[in-house]
Amino acid sequence: MFDVADVILPNLGKLECRWLLPGEEAVNIPLEAREDRIGYLIVQLKENLNKVKSLGFISAKKVKFDTKLLNITQLQPLESLIDTIEQLQTQINLRQWLSGIFTSDWQTVETILVGRITRSLATQTPATTITRGKAIGWQLNSLEQEIILVIKVVKLKSALPCSSGLSSPAIDLCLQLYPGKANNNLAAGLAINILDQANQTYLSAQVKDIDDWMQLEFSSQQGEQFKVQMNLAGVSIMKHFIV
Repeated sequence: MFDVADVILPNLGKLECRWLLPGEEAVNIPLEAREDRIGYLIVQLKENLNKVKSLGFISAKKVKFDTKLLNITQLQPLESLIDTIEQLQTQINLRQWLSGIFTSDWQTVETILVGRITRSLATQTPATTITRGKAIGWQLNSLEQEIILVIKVVKLKSALPCSSGLSSPAIDLCLQLYPGKANNNLAAGLAINILDQANQTYLSAQVKDIDDWMQLEFSSQQGEQFKVQMNLAGVSIMKHFIV
C-alpha cells in the first residue's frame, strides 16, 4: 500500500498533505511522495485525534529528493502556499504533461504542424514521452511574425544523480522551432536562449538566412525551473517552465 495523501490542484499538480501525532516534531516523507509534488502541507492531530491544526507549508523546491523527515522548524506560513500557487499559475509544468495535464493552447504536433515536414522526435531509449506545440507570435510594426514552439518531454527509466548520491527522476527535453503557417523558413535573426533559475543563459542558438527549423536538447531534474527566451528584431518573448 502506498503511503500518500495527495490533493490534485487542477492544471498545477499534486499537494501532499502529511500529519503529525501530538508531541511529534518531524513528519515522514515516504519515497512515493517525493516525486511530482508542488509542496507539503503539514497538520498536527489534536489529543482526541478528531481535530487538526495547520502547522505550515514547504515548497517541494526546498526539499531535497532524499529527504526522509521534515522538521516543523523548516515549515513556512500558509501564505507561502498561496505564493507558490500564484507562481505556478504563471509557469508551464512539464511534468504534468506526462500525466496528460496541459492547457488547450499546447496542441498535438499532428494538429499544430498539420501538413508540415517535421524533424524526428523519436526516442531511442525506453521512456514515457509527450510532445506538444504552441504558436508564438510577434507584432513588429504592421507585420505579424509567427513561429511554432514544439517541446518533447521524456521521462527516462534511468535517473539523474543528485548531489546526495541518490537518484532523482530524470527528464530529457527537446525544443524545436518551426516557421508559422505563412512562411517556409524561420525569420532571419531569430534567437532562442535557455535560462536557468538564476537567469543565466546556458543554451542558445540563432537562425541563419534559410533555416526552416531549430533544435535544442538538455536534461533537467524534478523541481528545476527554466525560461525559454525568444528574440526577434529587438522584441523578446519569455515562457516560464518548471519540471
